[in-house]
Amino acid sequence: MVGVSGTPAKKCTFLKMSKVDAIIKRIQSQDCGQWNFVEDDDDPSDFELKARPVSLLDTLNKSTEELETEARVKAELKRIMQSLDLDEATSQDIRRRLNEQIVVDLRRHKEFIDHQMLVILGQLDKPSKIFEYLYLGTEWNASNWEELKENGVQFILNVTKEVDNFFPDQFKYLRICVSDEVTTELFMHWQRTYEFIREAKEKGAKVLVHCKKGISRSASTVVAYAMKEYTWDLDAALEHVKRKRDCITPNPGFMEQLQTFQGMLQASNNRHKFVDGGC
Repeated sequence: MVGVSGTPAKKCTFLKMSKVDAIIKRIQSQDCGQWNFVEDDDDPSDFELKARPVSLLDTLNKSTEELETEARVKAELKRIMQSLDLDEATSQDIRRRLNEQIVVDLRRHKEFIDHQMLVILGQLDKPSKIFEYLYLGTEWNASNWEELKENGVQFILNVTKEVDNFFPDQFKYLRICVSDEVTTELFMHWQRTYEFIREAKEKGAKVLVHCKKGISRSASTVVAYAMKEYTWDLDAALEHVKRKRDCITPNPGFMEQLQTFQGMLQASNNRHKFVDGGC
């Protein structure tokens, strides 16, 4: 494959019980207004974390001192968790280290600390850089303000019906409200998504394309974009995106639509060649 250079393949990791059981099983509160810990209906042993937007009231109802304390706790928790082997560490280990680093009433802030552990766990998995201007990721990446700003993201393409736009006043959004089902018609949106991503590219901005886990809906949309933008066939586009993010798996319905899209692009390209040839 030629024409596009990029970063090495991005391994995808997800927050399954085998990965974070030592921490999650010790977190007592599951009723969280900002972040929810939910069980997958299809597999009782499979858990995931679900992001929710931050409520402005949560901030307005807190004193300046509380907000400053929470900011320090959040920053220190992130540093601690990035330095630990989370397969082995427990929530008690993390709290103990936190208490050693900053003076904080652990009981008073227990709920906030527990919730932040969940948030940080989700956000530790970085988005994949597919092109210099395009990232592919998860709802967690879409909710990570610091990461978005650090990556220079100005455009966010949300390919879900269940995940909200987290920062509607700070980024330019396009939301495609679709579910990850084989019967979902994603094909009909690819011209709009192409134009949105192309706008970001032409303005020298970065765009994050995400669904829930960055595997099917958003991945299919990025593959479709690559086919049209770089005149690649489906195999070439799929290979490139998968090389950057190895967990992508468009569902069978989306794969059929990508094949149809390939046929349309090829017909259009052949027609242009025919006209340009003066025949």
